[in-house]
Amino acid sequence: MGFSSSSENFFLPYQKRWIEDRSPLKIMEKSRQIGLSWCASFALVKEQAENKTPYDTWVSSRDELQAELFIQDCSNFADILHSAAQRIDRALLHEDRPLLARTLRFANGRAIHALSSNPNAQAGKRGTRLLDEFALHPDPRELHTIALPGITWGGRLEIISTHRGVGNFFNE
Repeated sequence: MGFSSSSENFFLPYQKRWIEDRSPLKIMEKSRQIGLSWCASFALVKEQAENKTPYDTWVSSRDELQAELFIQDCSNFADILHSAAQRIDRALLHEDRPLLARTLRFANGRAIHALSSNPNAQAGKRGTRLLDEFALHPDPRELHTIALPGITWGGRLEIISTHRGVGNFFNE
C-alpha cells in the first residue's frame, strides 16, 4: 500500500477523527495498543513539517522509554512524508539528575520535543502540548496545571490516556 500525506486509506476511522480534529482541547480515553499515540505522532509531524503553527510541540510521555518510542514514530513519519528533519537528543539537568530530551527538528525550524513525565519540564514553554498516558503520570493534576497555560498564545492541549480508576484526575 502506498502512503501519501493523506490519511484517507492509512488510518482507522477513529484515528482519522483524532488527526483531523483541530480543537484547542482534545481528550480521549483509550484502550491499550489502539494506535492513538502513533496517529497523534503523524498529525504532529504533518503540522510541524507544513509549518501550520508558529510554535513547537511539547510531548510529555509516561517515561523516557515512551518518549523515545514517540520520537521514533515521529521520525518514521517524517521519512515517509519526505519531510526534512533532524533527530537531536540532549541531556538536561533537573534536581541534580540528568533527563534526556528528545527532539525532532524540521527544516522550517519547528520541532517536536518529547520530554520526561516531570511536570516542570513543561514550564515556560508555549505551543501544542500532548500529554500521553496522562493518567499514568505520577501527578496528572500538576502536569495539567503547568501545561495548560502553554497554549495561551496558540496551539492545542491534547490528552490521551487509558483509564486509571475513578479517583484519578484524568477520570475527573
